[in-house]
Amino acid sequence: MPNYTYYPARSTPLGFSSWPIGPGRRQQSVIFTQSPWRLLENYLRKSSNLSTRVAKASALSYLEQAEAFFNAYITTSSVNSKPLLLYYSFLNLGKCRLLETGVHSDLSKAHHGLKHSHLGGLYKDLLEVKSFGNMVPIFNELARLYNGRPYPPLHAIRPIELLSQVVTCHRLWSLQTKGRERFSSVYDITYCYDRVSKEVTIRLFLDKNEVRRFAMTDSRLLFSSQMNRQWKIVNEPPPHGYPSGSSTLCFEFRDSCRYTSSPAEVLNDISQKACQRIYTIANQQPPYFNYYIYINAERRQRAQQLIVIYALAFYFGSMVRYTPDKFEAALNQKFGAVLQEFILSAGPQFLYLIASDILKIPLAKSGASHY
Repeated sequence: MPNYTYYPARSTPLGFSSWPIGPGRRQQSVIFTQSPWRLLENYLRKSSNLSTRVAKASALSYLEQAEAFFNAYITTSSVNSKPLLLYYSFLNLGKCRLLETGVHSDLSKAHHGLKHSHLGGLYKDLLEVKSFGNMVPIFNELARLYNGRPYPPLHAIRPIELLSQVVTCHRLWSLQTKGRERFSSVYDITYCYDRVSKEVTIRLFLDKNEVRRFAMTDSRLLFSSQMNRQWKIVNEPPPHGYPSGSSTLCFEFRDSCRYTSSPAEVLNDISQKACQRIYTIANQQPPYFNYYIYINAERRQRAQQLIVIYALAFYFGSMVRYTPDKFEAALNQKFGAVLQEFILSAGPQFLYLIASDILKIPLAKSGASHY
């Protein structure tokens, strides 16, 4: 059994990030920018994964379109226009991400990968995972990348259920449903390694005062978060001290990674695996990233954060395009405030999170204090 030590052993433990290690196996700091578009353009121009001229030209074209749609989304005052602009920006950013991975070199034959089944509006509509011959289904390829596996053909997704999985508007959702909140903030996340077995894992700490409101045992909480296959409960103290007047619950990642000479070799890989169950908010002020886990006693279908935002953008974009009356009705009904908050907040969050993944650096929007 591994005897883990917090990494690095001789200094302050390395803070968690989706991309903690950069070139030369150096620890990466958060990069601040008012706009990531030029960083993305420069990166794609130099990316070795875009090995063909067609792939590079396509990625740069998709990026240009993504920026144009995003700028239009930001500047328009029409709430009814924002969802469609948002989705087409996400679609093109998703294409950039898929090309940059090197798995695809040509997306000229691609399709959305989703079908909107109009069954009466927000409360009844479904999204259906679709494939068409040899065309690349963008949504399911992104799901393969972020969920760890694609959805099965004809899989049905309920948009109303996805709304509860958006961190930035979740408390509004909870208020409107008069239900228990489904997100718990993470107190700390740290990397651990064993010099003998040469294994690296991650420990996630929850404030017990924070999770007490869920009225669950520790094991039930882990099960309800749908993390029980990848994580286990261990009795370990947090490296940065306990929260004031409380104690912590520790989850340890089961799928440890082995390294050859340095733990830094595998920190990015294990972070990407862990992020399939950890939700992130990018901030302008410290802490620049807040982390959450999703807890639902009913264990209904859940998805990785970017997949949730992408699917909802497709759905609302389709709604304003084909049934604008249903969209207008949804804005004036029970979840209208949640829907509007999603439309206003989802764009910047998706942009900075997917830009971080393309650039492979922790990226946050800069504020006045960073100059």
